[in-house]
Amino acid sequence: LVQNLLQKRLYFHASETFDMMMVEKRGVIDISQYENPEFSNLVSRVNERGVYVISDRVYNMYLNFGSAVSLVVASIIIVTNSWWIFLLILVTTIPLFIVETKYGQNQWFVWGEGINAEKRRKFFEFRSYFDHLPVLTELKLFRNLKYFKNAITVLLRDFFSAQIKNERKNASYKALSLILSQGAIAFTIYYFALQVVDGTITLGRFTFMIASITGFQAALMGLFSSLGRQYQDYLFVEDYFTFIDTPAFIPKTGTVRLEKESPEIVFENVSFTPHIYAKAVNR
Repeated sequence: LVQNLLQKRLYFHASETFDMMMVEKRGVIDISQYENPEFSNLVSRVNERGVYVISDRVYNMYLNFGSAVSLVVASIIIVTNSWWIFLLILVTTIPLFIVETKYGQNQWFVWGEGINAEKRRKFFEFRSYFDHLPVLTELKLFRNLKYFKNAITVLLRDFFSAQIKNERKNASYKALSLILSQGAIAFTIYYFALQVVDGTITLGRFTFMIASITGFQAALMGLFSSLGRQYQDYLFVEDYFTFIDTPAFIPKTGTVRLEKESPEIVFENVSFTPHIYAKAVNR
């Protein structure tokens, strides 16, 4: 209970701190920066996941620490009995880490800075129109609701299509890695079962070793899976600090100074058709 309370307090404190850093930064950044598409994409990614990911990583530090402690204890037990079994379980579990890391990279490509970056920005921009009453009222007045709803639908389908493709690829690779790791466990059980039959070890020793090995592999797989997700999260964390490190005021070069007097406006070769524009002119 105490540990859970400390974790929650740390999570809430981190969320508040990073949220306020974003708010303060938004107040000093030059508005002209938002006209830059790359900067707009960066802000969109930070708004969606940046702050949440940082707080979540802080919260999960305790979980990773617990897994690391379990790994150390199980490793000592296994190595003292059979060092090559330890290496076998370790090597056959590493592919899972590679799969999880690649999955995180592909997730970043789908939702982060990949080819969908501009589409993501458009999606969140269009969706925000339906959250603000003045904008929504304007869309209704000019009968543009259908256009933006269709645009949001198309963007969502693109995202989900890329997401499903990534999930299918990850599932196939993950299945192969699990077959490899579970095959190592099956071989280990067979190896120690033969030793029980030969009388080399007792049944109690056999049970203890199998429990230690399966526990070691479970902790290792959990840690590798967590590290794979962290790889993806740290890409969004990098976005957050890139935004925070953005200069407050961007020096403007090549600007044109306007004269105090407005330039003369001249119409040349302009003609009007009175009977068409009569109502507009009268208004």
